[in-house]
Amino acid sequence: MKINSLKIKNFRCFKDDDIVFSSPDGVHKGSGLNIFIGENGTGKTTVLESISFLTQSRLKTKNNLGINDFSDINSEIIVEAETDTFQVDHVYGRRKFNCHGLTFKAKTRDRSVSSLSNQVVFDNYVLPSTGETPKDYELRTDVTMPWGNSRLPNIEVVFFDKNRTRHITKGMFNTKFDSVIEDLNYKVLSKIQSLDDENEAELEMKQKLLGVNNEIMSNYYNDLDNDLLVKINKDCKTFFDNNIQLDIFNNLEPYINSFFSAPIDGSVQQIPVSKLGSGFETIISIIFLYHYFCIEGTNLIILIDEPELHLHPSWQKKLIDYLVDISKNTQVFVSTHSPYIYKNCLTTNAALHVFSKDNQSGEISIDNAADTNISHFPWSPSWGEINYYAFNLPTIEFHNELYGYLQFKNSANSESQMETLLTSKGIVADIDYIKVNQDGSTTGPYKVTLCTYIRNLIHHPENTNNNSFTDAMLKTSVETLLSCL
Repeated sequence: MKINSLKIKNFRCFKDDDIVFSSPDGVHKGSGLNIFIGENGTGKTTVLESISFLTQSRLKTKNNLGINDFSDINSEIIVEAETDTFQVDHVYGRRKFNCHGLTFKAKTRDRSVSSLSNQVVFDNYVLPSTGETPKDYELRTDVTMPWGNSRLPNIEVVFFDKNRTRHITKGMFNTKFDSVIEDLNYKVLSKIQSLDDENEAELEMKQKLLGVNNEIMSNYYNDLDNDLLVKINKDCKTFFDNNIQLDIFNNLEPYINSFFSAPIDGSVQQIPVSKLGSGFETIISIIFLYHYFCIEGTNLIILIDEPELHLHPSWQKKLIDYLVDISKNTQVFVSTHSPYIYKNCLTTNAALHVFSKDNQSGEISIDNAADTNISHFPWSPSWGEINYYAFNLPTIEFHNELYGYLQFKNSANSESQMETLLTSKGIVADIDYIKVNQDGSTTGPYKVTLCTYIRNLIHHPENTNNNSFTDAMLKTSVETLLSCL
């Protein structure tokens, strides 16, 4: 199941907004990768949290949602995802009904009921397809089958928030890693119980599995406190019929104390991944959970808020390359401010969603870069264009692109030809520029346009005879060049 579109209503900065997403097509790398870019406060993280609300536990939602998250305290928060068609079991009987989405709704509680109750009440629902007539209570996702099984489709949403919730370590509350370890232990137990004692080969395998503790003790700990263990075992026999021994390995739960580590060559020391930094752990978590859920046949959706956190630029590039690769089959959502993340996706099939906010009304706009005015060049969208339109940040790279493209379009290869073009469009040449010749002599000062002045300073940093330009001058020049396209 994949999320095709999302409606967010009354949640933080979103009044009533719709977003269309890209879904993996199973063929093209990057087809399922959705990248969110934009200035702070434009709702990128809110969209990721909205998606996580659709399937996450009630306890986690309760801890992450408060009255301050309501845009209008008197109205409901509604998050509605349109998905591929999936089937949900009726609560009673063996019949199923078709659904095409998931919904999360939250509202403030009537405070007259109890001052000790939670301020926010919420629930999750499935959206039945046209023509389906399930009971109202059957639409709630936390209503299970009589024997306790979930009725939701086989879907797992993994959210790497800014706090970098640990996904490959055990926790006080059940984590993704706890669930995976429990499943691995169950498979081992099932394997042991399925072995036939009448089959010689299977009986031998069973004896080896159940004799692991004796193997470990004899090979590694034979001389360590052997007297102590012998005496304990001897005295225990006077009380119990069975042998009592100190076991190192749990036969039926072999993964119970498992952890990812980085071994040190030539040493018995193991450094847990959690001690190597959150960036390292995040990458390991993504790799581990991706392969685990893919092997299990689970529909996986990955959410990552600012993957660049705690990552060296070279690792950022490797990570986005990996996400592009796996998003051929897995839907991935990434919110980022890092040029290393989105720059390396410009030539892929990834969808680049540009978030912006109207300073007057506070209204949020979300546009796919492919459908916006970020298309000034044949190679658009470029890194310079994205920085300018998504972050309101004019860069020298964008200035170079604009100036060079105007030269190319108008065959204005020399400075004088470019100046003639610019002045013909009403741009005034009113800035003094001193040129350094090849023999070291200087020419000028002579008047040039602001665009040519900045272009020359960028291309000739060795020339120190002129004053540098300011950010305001760069912005004005970029705006001027845009008007000339």
